[in-house]
Amino acid sequence: MDFANKRFLVADEQERIHMIFQDFFFREGAQVETVSNVTQALDAAAQQRFDLAIIDFDFNGNNGFGLLDKLRRHNPDLPALIITGRPNNLFLQRIEQYRNTNFLEKPVDLRLLREKIIKAFA
Repeated sequence: MDFANKRFLVADEQERIHMIFQDFFFREGAQVETVSNVTQALDAAAQQRFDLAIIDFDFNGNNGFGLLDKLRRHNPDLPALIITGRPNNLFLQRIEQYRNTNFLEKPVDLRLLREKIIKAFA
C-alpha cells in the first residue's frame, strides 16, 4: 500500500517517538504532524483532516482514549492506533469497544506499524 497523500497525526510527548514516526512516514511518502499535548492535537485536528491518528495511551498523563474521543468529534471515522508499553486486560477490553482502532506495543516495531496501518485502511 502506498501512503503517499495520506496525513497522519502522532500524539506523544516524547521527542524521540516524534523522530521515529517522522522518519518512517517521510520514507513512506506520507505527511505527518507530531504533537506533544492535547491542545496541539485538537488544534491540528481543527485545522486539517487526518487519515489516521497514532496516540500514546499515557499521553501527558491523560488517557489516550479520551483524546481519541475528542479527535473523533472533528472526524468521526478517524482510524486510530493507540501505542502502549503495557496492554493489560482492561486496556484490551476497552480497545475492543472502539471501532477502527487497534494498538501497538512499545517499543514500536515499524514492520508491525506498517501492517496495522494497512489493516486500518482496508
